[in-house]
Amino acid sequence: MDFRLLGPVGLFDGDTRIHLGRDAELPKVHCVLAALLLARGRPVTGTFLDNALWGAEARNPETRRGYIGDLRLALRRYGFTLPRQGQGGVYQLDVPPDRVDVHGFRSATEAARQLIARGDWSAALADLERSLEQWHGSANALEGVPGDWAAGIRRQLERERREASTRLAEARLRCGLVDEARSDAERLAAESPDDERVVRLEMHAAYLAGDYGTAVEAYERLAQRTTPAPATRALADRIRVRDPLLGTPGGDGHDTAVPRQLPAVTAHFAGRARELARLAELADLTGPRPPIVLVYGTAGVGKSTLAVHWARSVAADYPHGQLYANLRKPGEVLRGFLGALGVPPDRLPSGEAELAGLFRSLAAGRRLLIVLEDPADAEQVRALLPGSDSCLTVVTSRTRLNGLAVAPGAAALTLELLDEPAARDLLAARLGRRRLDGEPAEVVAELIRLCAGLPLALAIVAAQAAERSDQPLAELVEQLRAEGRRLDAIATGDGPTDPRATFSWSYHRLPAPAARLFRLLSRHPGPDFTVAAAASLTGEPDPPLAELTAAHLVSSPAPGRYAMHALLREYAAEVDDDDPAATVRLFDHYLHTAAAADRVLGPYSHVADGVPPAPGVVVTPLADDAAATAWLRAEALNLAAVAERALRAGLPRYAVQLPRMSANYQIRQGRWHEYHDAQRIALAGARRLGDVGDVADTLIELARALGWQGRAEAALREAERAVPLVTDPARAYRLRTLLAWLLGLLDRVPEALDTAEQALAAARDSGNQRAVAVALNEVGWWNAVLGRHELALASCTQALELFEELGDRSGIAAASDSLGLIHHRAKRFSAALQNYERARALYEELPDVYEHAATLDRIGNTLSAMDRPAEAAAAWRRALTLFNDLQHPAGAAVSQKLGRTDALL
Repeated sequence: MDFRLLGPVGLFDGDTRIHLGRDAELPKVHCVLAALLLARGRPVTGTFLDNALWGAEARNPETRRGYIGDLRLALRRYGFTLPRQGQGGVYQLDVPPDRVDVHGFRSATEAARQLIARGDWSAALADLERSLEQWHGSANALEGVPGDWAAGIRRQLERERREASTRLAEARLRCGLVDEARSDAERLAAESPDDERVVRLEMHAAYLAGDYGTAVEAYERLAQRTTPAPATRALADRIRVRDPLLGTPGGDGHDTAVPRQLPAVTAHFAGRARELARLAELADLTGPRPPIVLVYGTAGVGKSTLAVHWARSVAADYPHGQLYANLRKPGEVLRGFLGALGVPPDRLPSGEAELAGLFRSLAAGRRLLIVLEDPADAEQVRALLPGSDSCLTVVTSRTRLNGLAVAPGAAALTLELLDEPAARDLLAARLGRRRLDGEPAEVVAELIRLCAGLPLALAIVAAQAAERSDQPLAELVEQLRAEGRRLDAIATGDGPTDPRATFSWSYHRLPAPAARLFRLLSRHPGPDFTVAAAASLTGEPDPPLAELTAAHLVSSPAPGRYAMHALLREYAAEVDDDDPAATVRLFDHYLHTAAAADRVLGPYSHVADGVPPAPGVVVTPLADDAAATAWLRAEALNLAAVAERALRAGLPRYAVQLPRMSANYQIRQGRWHEYHDAQRIALAGARRLGDVGDVADTLIELARALGWQGRAEAALREAERAVPLVTDPARAYRLRTLLAWLLGLLDRVPEALDTAEQALAAARDSGNQRAVAVALNEVGWWNAVLGRHELALASCTQALELFEELGDRSGIAAASDSLGLIHHRAKRFSAALQNYERARALYEELPDVYEHAATLDRIGNTLSAMDRPAEAAAAWRRALTLFNDLQHPAGAAVSQKLGRTDALL
């Protein structure tokens, strides 16, 4: 038994349709069934079903439940269940895809698409025929199902059917089934006479059948209605002159040799489906084709493998031969090509220009495929171009060949490192899917990461694993983890397949300044870098990144950012000169730019140690909060990596200072785990420096990080470790303020108030007016929590006045939020709302994501108390979105409030 949607809808036993409900209601029952089947086992809401059944018309959930009941009862008799999920009217019909015609159709068409991308038209033909067999005669999809939703699905499926039919006609034509292809094309053209892709197929099929007149007539009928596209006009011109090369058999009558010079292909090619599809599109015989395709990529990324694999898959489309040359050892390439084309040695001219002219003459009127690898420059390629539109030249290069890229019609394709799914496909092709699936997923992911997604490295590791089939991949992973030994672990000793050797060929072609930058980039510990970081490394204002990018030794994953994959970084470290000043310049770039960002975000929070940046360091200017926040966000991983590297490199000053300068941003953005990890590194650095004050400051920050993670008891223990180390009033104020907050988190509010008052006394002793304002606000807050509203109001009002005198927006927001709480608890709701709204606007502007969310939550509380439930719900929804973005547990309580309020609305 199977389900059908591609024709009359229903459950069928052979050709007999099973009755699924009352006759009068069957179209609606079939609509519900179609919606459930198209969901492919995913849950479907009652609201969606109502839309499918009635669209914009009045809906009746009770009637829909009646249809569901009829369908459930009928399906149960044949072994299918239709349960309802939860209480919200959600339904799920889990049917194996091979029991539903539409899923079989789509699966077969997708398989055909992938085969076509690989050039396997014969196999694609079988899948396309199988896909169209799923349709039941000439019937429309969802036949008999009423409504706008069904009409939309019907149109979509008809488009898919037409696309599959067009592909089938093309596949038949490519496989030499000219009569069948012609019949298909004529039927499709009759249905859609303005579809030029179909008209071209009709013209091409008629031409190959020897019916030149009909081919031209098909074009002229189209031209009477519209202006044909260039591809259609070009095909008509070739038909009019009866181009002998316009067909799969080819042939021009000349008695010449047919070279077959393409190297052998790997039996384990995988992971490049998208790139193969792009090459297939570029070389489509029925459309305009570029005369040259440039395939770029870094060393070891698989340019040659892709080019040769694809060239072999389309070799039949180039019946006059395929020529190949590796230009790294140029020799006499032209003489070799001419000899392969049948020119006797004694008839070869002596000069290079004459040789090139003879090659172009022989290529004219032929369809040749030429693959050229690793040229030194564009000029070397230019001498080997045939100059004929019927030929295609594919060039693989590690360096951009701009002179060729701007040639008319030229196309370029850049190969990137493999992502994890593509890398898994490559490993599976070489090791077998069963063995790969038997390995822990995290081990395979780590192997791919350590190989940097580089196909050459993955192929080598796979070959090693295949030789030792009883060795788990985890052992190979351990070998690759050894820092500084990764290239040894994947060395082959064979130049063309050894990563170290392939990297060296690219490196030794670089000009001296670019080669120096390449070496110095091994010092960068993070995932990517900017021009400013590269300039700081070199100590020069204009680092030659363009040369490294053109040589594909660095990539640009985003505008203004650059990256070097891990294996290239390791090779760069091997050839690196000993220049300690470069590392200090790089670390100074991050430290002093982070300090500048921190001064913008919180000018009263942290003080750098006063050591100026080294000469040659570029400090990125940051004009405002938005610029500072954007820089800290973009550099978050780099800052963490630099701090950790500095600790290992014996430069603990950076390990202490960098986390301190990042703390404000991390707290505001809710990046509390990053904050915690950074402070652990800072604590190790402070202990190495041996400065008691630094150790105390870092213990305070580490305790604060734990508190933000909701680990108040652990935070309190860390804070108490700082108590004996704190002797000066400024640190005493910071420590007591933190202790008050932690005690409050543990519901020890009287102790929190007492500790906040101690913090206020220490702040006054320190003479720091901002510290006094912060402590006053803390004292006011805890008084408010204890219900001492007037004391709280006086304290927080003083704090607000001080913050306003200092122009401290973060402090103004905090004091306004405290005043909002005080007025709310005193039932002065209008005043509470006014203060909360001021705080909310400032937190959004800063931005401080957590405090913004918390203030929105409190605004919702106040609006609810004022009996304004719709506005309260709106505030809570905004708060919930922010809490969820932060993955903060406070979102659960907000969600409960929303649920209760929504039930009343």
